[in-house]
This record gives sequence, structure tokens and C-alpha cells, in this order.
Amino acid sequence: MDQNNNMILRAVNGKNGLDFYLRTSSGQEHYLVTFKPNGLLWQKLRSGVTLGELRRLKPRSARTEQKYFNSTRHLLKVADSFIEYDLAG
Repeated sequence: MDQNNNMILRAVNGKNGLDFYLRTSSGQEHYLVTFKPNGLLWQKLRSGVTLGELRRLKPRSARTEQKYFNSTRHLLKVADSFIEYDLAG
């Protein structure tokens, strides 16, 4: 799982919300999921963030930060499932 920490999760402003893509070490991007528009997620993930950085996040007390933390946890679960089932086989 450590090698997967260098994969990059990136948000793209799509037609129906934020589209999230996972960039593998080979440079390929894979679509993961679409979320409803979220300003904080867009702001932090539009340039791309490694999965390792997202795993190190700690929740903060502010309500918006807590929503961001919960959203990133969900994105990590989706990314891990994708890696396990689609990239492994």
C-alpha cells in the first residue's frame, strides 16, 4: 500500500459537480467518482494531492474542515477500492 501513497488524486470541475481522477505512477488518469460541488475540496484538490498527504490529514474542529476531512476519507476508500480491484487485475 505504501507505493500507492505517491498516486495523485485530482479534482476537475465537471458538468455535474467535481470529478475526481486518480493519476497512477505510470501517468495514466482514471476516473473515480463525482461529488456535488464543494468549494473547499475544489480549492485543495484541483492541483492534485498525493494519497499519502490525504492519509496524514487530521480532523479539525471547524465544521467546514470536518466536512472536508470526511469527504477525503470517503475519497480514500474509493481510491483504495479502485486500486485493489481495477489496477491489481
